Amino acid sequence: MKLDIISKVKGQGPNTAAGVLLTVGFALGFLLLKLFQPIPLKVNSFISGNILTANSLDIQVTSIALIACIITLLAYGKQIIFACLDETCMQASGYNLRKTDFIILIMITVTVVIVMPAVGSVLSISLIVGPASTAIKLSSSIWQTVIFAPILGIIAGTLGLYSSIYLGLSSGGMITVFSAIVYIVCVIIYHAKNMIIKFIQAKRDVTQMA
Repeated sequence: MKLDIISKVKGQGPNTAAGVLLTVGFALGFLLLKLFQPIPLKVNSFISGNILTANSLDIQVTSIALIACIITLLAYGKQIIFACLDETCMQASGYNLRKTDFIILIMITVTVVIVMPAVGSVLSISLIVGPASTAIKLSSSIWQTVIFAPILGIIAGTLGLYSSIYLGLSSGGMITVFSAIVYIVCVIIYHAKNMIIKFIQAKRDVTQMA
């Protein structure tokens, strides 16, 4: 949200805002580590994450966040899609772009915070982006993407969790790895399907010309 606020300042932009916030964030984190040593928390757990340490409270919070996001999508889904596709046209149509941007940022923030215990702060964005990118390759509409993305996320999470238990590796890392594997497989299938369609179409055109 701070990034969005700074980027809206006249003469500034997203790149400047990101640079300022990253610098201040790293400096503040280093300062807090020095001021409050020894810290009773394991900092590494926030970096890599471990879904196996989740408790009933984490599940309840995740369920509440899921319900809240679903309600938000049902209420503001069209505005969110409009804002993502064409901000200028949305403003010209009389919609409140600032309000929609704020809703999107809140949903992203809540999702990242919820995902962090499972995969950590470093891998959380990749787990969010991975299933969504995969869903785009499999979908013919935006709403299909909205449906497929969480399903693919569940598949990647389940495979990553069981493989991490079997191999004795980090659950967060394995979940992200399987998210990438699912994406790569879907991209290969997507391009293979397009190549087959183009080949059939070209062969049909040649036959018609003959």
